[in-house]
Amino acid sequence: DTKAPDLSSISFETDNDGMTDSALGESYLLATTGDTLTLRFQTREEIIDPTATDSEDQTRIPSVIFSYTDESGVEVTRSADVSADTGTTNESFIATYQLDSDDTGIESDVNYSISIHDRSGNQREYTDISSVEETVGVSNTLRIDTKAPDLSSISFETDNDGMTDSTRPTILLSKEGDTLTLKFQTNEEVIDEQAVGLNRERIPEVTFKYLNENDEEVQREAIVISSNEVNAIENRWFVATYTLDGTDSGTESDVDYEIEIHDRSGNIKTFANIASLENSNPSITVSNTFRVDTQAPNSSTILDTTTTSISRVNSLDL
Repeated sequence: DTKAPDLSSISFETDNDGMTDSALGESYLLATTGDTLTLRFQTREEIIDPTATDSEDQTRIPSVIFSYTDESGVEVTRSADVSADTGTTNESFIATYQLDSDDTGIESDVNYSISIHDRSGNQREYTDISSVEETVGVSNTLRIDTKAPDLSSISFETDNDGMTDSTRPTILLSKEGDTLTLKFQTNEEVIDEQAVGLNRERIPEVTFKYLNENDEEVQREAIVISSNEVNAIENRWFVATYTLDGTDSGTESDVDYEIEIHDRSGNIKTFANIASLENSNPSITVSNTFRVDTQAPNSSTILDTTTTSISRVNSLDL
């Protein structure tokens, strides 16, 4: 036997509990920190397996190395644990590697190399995906995403029919019955409101926060849905709304807000307030702010306005 062994099949799995990234497609299997990359392969003949006891044979047991690009653009390699598949006879194997804290900040497809020896000691080495594809079909791609998503833009609207306060030109006013609308876009696909099961807990959340008439902070959960704008990018454009009601009466306060998003791998990013948005990297420009004003003007303001108007009339009469 002077012929090197070959692979007869190969497949991949991850135990990620997120959602498929529609931009990448169903063939991409995502993984984040704590998830396990699993590569299963079969050979056309028996090979030296991980139970080998002879010192020389131990150097010939199957070897699988995963490789990908880290956040600095540098290739890193990770040796997988290889074991024989249960109930098989030295022809089916499972290679696994669990992503840990050393793999943070990564967004990269996974390459791999496989080295096997048949029972005679002949070696076959597949140095990368391309060399594997020359022998067997590869239908899936492993992709590591341990990097939290980010916002790429944010904007605000209210349906208030009053006038801008000239002393606060960048502030959007709202009173009882008006709707606060916060629109945001993400730099990658995130889990949206169509999610089911565990991922229902990962749909975007927006919480508006402001002071009530007793200077106590109140929080209001917004309704978040995907944008229906014609040019909206699926799973990346969202609209959060909250309509002020009777529980918000007597309020004069600027509005802060918190935004929480999860990407399709399940990585979470929370912007706790406006300041965290403005200080993020990359920073998000916040050009407007909300102000809730559900408090009627007081009598002294009305009296001052009325007195001023009367004085103007009298001066005209003179």
